[in-house]
Amino acid sequence: MGVVAGDLSGDGHEDLFMSHLRMEMNTLYINDGTGLGRPSWGYTGFGTSLLD
Repeated sequence: MGVVAGDLSGDGHEDLFMSHLRMEMNTLYINDGTGLGRPSWGYTGFGTSLLD
């Protein structure tokens, strides 16, 4: 439902964070081939933001 791009790992490459529907995993894609995800809360995520 929400997507934000930014250099979260500080390596100069854009990474992606996506929020999803309820009972689905929110996902973080680090731009080195590593994916990271945990189950989200039992609610839908409509947006996201990034501050560096």
